[in-house]
Amino acid sequence: KRLNTYTEYSFSGNGLHVILKAKLGYTYFNNQKLGIEVFNGKKAVLLTGVRFEGTPAEIKTRQEEAECFIKEFSL
Repeated sequence: KRLNTYTEYSFSGNGLHVILKAKLGYTYFNNQKLGIEVFNGKKAVLLTGVRFEGTPAEIKTRQEEAECFIKEFSL
């Protein structure tokens, strides 16, 4: 809810892809302990198109929200 952008189920159905627009100063962030990965458009991702209920159908710009999310979940 906090990122409020297009979100879909992963292929396994056990995870979510949260897709947003932001300029981050790195290409990859990973917190394996929590199962969170963040990467920019330079990595290929297979999308399912199966939207998570209650999320927008559009990809939104979420610069500040993305920065706060990364800061909160950094190792």
